[in-house]
Amino acid sequence: MKKGHYFFKEAEKGEMQVLNLILRLLIKKAGVFLWMIKKRFIFEEAAEAGCSQAMMQLALRYENGYGVEKDDAKSLRFLQKAAALQNDEALAEMALRYKEGNGVERDETKALHYLKKLDCREIIRR
Repeated sequence: MKKGHYFFKEAEKGEMQVLNLILRLLIKKAGVFLWMIKKRFIFEEAAEAGCSQAMMQLALRYENGYGVEKDDAKSLRFLQKAAALQNDEALAEMALRYKEGNGVERDETKALHYLKKLDCREIIRR
């Protein structure tokens, strides 16, 4: 059995670590070319399966119009979903957005809320 086939078979079973690995490999190796060919399919499938890294990728791509039509509302929605799953990058980005009022109404209290979630996760890891 080919390695790639094994990864996709495991991913079909819902193994999130395998999905995350596949996404990292695809992002690293294929970049824009794969994104243009597969469009949003791979990331959307993984995001629907609960992969926070895929949600972050979609948020960034919609924010910047990278391979998709720029859409701030979709970007924010995927970012919020990733933050709800405790994705560190998403928590930090949400804090920054609320602090600066980027795509959301400026709100220092909400910015602090996301920073505290991130800080708590760092303390638990130590």
